[in-house]
Formats: sequence, C-alpha cells, structure tokens
Amino acid sequence: MKKIIATAMLVVLMACNSDPDGPAPTNQDNACSILQQRPGWLRSLRASERKWGVPVSVQMAIIWK
Repeated sequence: MKKIIATAMLVVLMACNSDPDGPAPTNQDNACSILQQRPGWLRSLRASERKWGVPVSVQMAIIWK
C-alpha cells in the first residue's frame, strides 16, 4: 500500500512541475519573437480582442509586465 501511495505522490509531483508550453520564450523583450515561438497565443489573443475589445498589443504589454 505504501508503494502505491508513494508512486501516486511521485506522479502528482511530476505532473505539477511539467510545463505544457515547454521552456520559456528565448527573447522575452520581442513580442514578435514570442508569437513566433507560441503560434497558438496569437489565435487566443485575437479571440480575446474580439470578445473584450482589448488590442493584441495591450494584452502583450500586460503579459510582458
């Protein structure tokens, strides 16, 4: 029983430390570079702009800060 609990705890710990997007973008001062490395973000930013009216540039500035 202790092995099962220890294994479950290890799996949960490993899942908590995983990053689904991979490592952080290499050049975080360049919004174009970030969006090239994370193409899915632009799609989400545009959807947010349509829904809330906040321009993509403002959203990227908030993320950068």
